[in-house]
Amino acid sequence: MTKFQVIFLAIFLVGFGAFSPFEKTYAFGGEEEKNVRFNLSEGTWMSVDVSPDGQSIAFDLLNDIYVMPADGGRAVAIAKGGAAQHTPKYSPDGDLIAYISDESGASNIWVAEPDGSQPRQITFEKKNKIASPAWAPDGKSIAAVVTYSNVKQIKNPEIRIFPLDASGSSVIVPAAVSGRDIQEPVFSPDGEYIYYSERVAGDHYVYMNTALKNFEVKRRNVKKGESETFAAGFGGATTPQISPDGDYIAFIRRLGAKTALFTVDSDGITQVPVYDGLSRDLQGDYLPQEHYYPAFDWFPDTKHIAIWAK
Repeated sequence: MTKFQVIFLAIFLVGFGAFSPFEKTYAFGGEEEKNVRFNLSEGTWMSVDVSPDGQSIAFDLLNDIYVMPADGGRAVAIAKGGAAQHTPKYSPDGDLIAYISDESGASNIWVAEPDGSQPRQITFEKKNKIASPAWAPDGKSIAAVVTYSNVKQIKNPEIRIFPLDASGSSVIVPAAVSGRDIQEPVFSPDGEYIYYSERVAGDHYVYMNTALKNFEVKRRNVKKGESETFAAGFGGATTPQISPDGDYIAFIRRLGAKTALFTVDSDGITQVPVYDGLSRDLQGDYLPQEHYYPAFDWFPDTKHIAIWAK
């Protein structure tokens, strides 16, 4: 047993009847929009985020974004419709939710009030892919992965930071010199570091041996512009999430045929397995697709984690 407890979103929602019912609007080929109602007991590949006060959980499901009380209740769609909308992230003060939407025709960062009102577009890419938004601690900008559409760079993205006023962007983590992909950025609470996943070994093939050390969690000193390996080892390390007090980093690792949740202290020394019953990660995928495991989050007490599984 460890000091950490995991709250699985699928079980958490079903237990309180939050999946009954859902509505979604579809329109195909210029046809009139149609509302579809459906009941669910499970969701697939859902990214999860916890509000800073621990009172609400945001998650994506079928390309819509929902919010529900953290102690159970009805899930309410705050971003829905024909656009693909996913990866919700609460701002540090809880006043906004950032997410990815292709409403403009390409995947870009949008922000909205926690109830979905006042949505506005932050990035304006037309060809390149924006993914994995991560708030800076001051709440004034958002880091995200930019994957370029040309063949030379499609497997070698970089992480850029975008001010909320849409005034431009700058590189915060350059593309890896190895030509491999980097994904899943997240800031430390004090803003000193940005953590991210990097593919460091293995070819871009579906059947690569994911039991080896193909992926690492890297840590980059924002001011110095220097990166170092933070968590690594057999089975790899991906999808870092930092606790609100900055004392622990949770990450994902492959253990043989299983995918497991681990934690490590902020010194990067003591790694502790928390749970090995997660669903399969994407370490064996051919191309980067925003997450090697769906985004998850800590509760403010630094003792509980909300994550998709089962």
